[in-house]
Parts: sequence; structure tokens; C-alpha cells
Amino acid sequence: MAGDRQVREPGSAPPADRNSHPCMAMAMSGSGRCESPDRTVLPQAAREHVCGCPRNRPEKRPMLRVLIADSDEYLLTWYGDYLMEHGFSVASATSGLDCVKRLRAFEPDVLVLEPDIAWGGGDGVLALMHEHGDVPLVPVMVLTHGCPSAMLYSMAPYGVDDYQKKPMTPERMADRIRLIVGRRAEDRASNEQN
Repeated sequence: MAGDRQVREPGSAPPADRNSHPCMAMAMSGSGRCESPDRTVLPQAAREHVCGCPRNRPEKRPMLRVLIADSDEYLLTWYGDYLMEHGFSVASATSGLDCVKRLRAFEPDVLVLEPDIAWGGGDGVLALMHEHGDVPLVPVMVLTHGCPSAMLYSMAPYGVDDYQKKPMTPERMADRIRLIVGRRAEDRASNEQN
């Protein structure tokens, strides 16, 4: 009977014995559904916010690690704050030398790179990534103010994954980073199948 079951409201205390919680007992029995003992499915709010049933916790996506190398500290802060608020782990660099050091230490999933960054330039960072085994080779998004085509041409041999014009919104940056990582994962899966 629906009136007999006990459903806690969000924010109420958990039961003293987790096994006494209806959905925990059912989840432990292997039913795979968050149900009360009378097999009535618990309300959505109870499943998502109250019960703590391992079957109903949202999947935790792995945190993407992003290194942003740009000489504009305002943009570094703007992009970094937004990305961190949305589940990314972020490191920043303001020079080519700092970028290479952070690539080695932070091992990002994606590098967001300004081509005309001081002390090495974007093409210098890319060259080190491709020529030295101790510098991780990661997907790269280049952010440019519309810099000279000669600079972009110098980066072409390094297989840059994406070119974007500055300033881009942090929302768009997050979307592009997810797209780049997703594309790389698909490529790896495809290569493993062949």
C-alpha cells in the first residue's frame, strides 16, 4: 500500500540502519531498481536526492584537465573561473617556458594555446611537444586574435585540433574542449578496433 511506505523528504536525516532503507535493501538484493519493499518505485525526488542508493547516483564524469597558455591574465582568470565552476581542472601559463613546465607537471587533457605567447611562442611549445618524449603530446586548441597567417602556417605541421578567434566565450571554450576530447576518444576507439 502506497500510504504505508516511508519516503523521506530531501534534507531529512538518513535512516539509522542503511539496510532498513527500502531502496538500499532492494538494490542490495540485485533488483537494479530503487523500489520499496512492496515493489512500488520510489518518487523521483526520493531516489535522486534522499536515498543514496548506488543505483540512482548520477554518473560522475571524469574531470577534464585543461592547461590555458595565454599572455592575457584577464582572459586566463575569466576562462579558468568558468571552467572550474563547470567541473574542469585548470592550470594556466603566461609564457611558453611556463607552458612547457606545466605540461610536464599537470599533464592536461587539452592545451589551449595563444600562438604569440612570450618566451617560446605557440610554435615553440608545439615543437617541444612533438620532439621531446618528456613533454606530453595532448590535443591543442589555438586561440588567436587573427594573428598573421605566417604564424598559423608555422603551427600547421603539428596537427592542431582546433583554431578559435579571441575572445571567445567561456561557454564556447568548454563546449569546444569537450568536443576535442570526445573526437580524440572516438579516434582512439576506432584505431583499437582496426
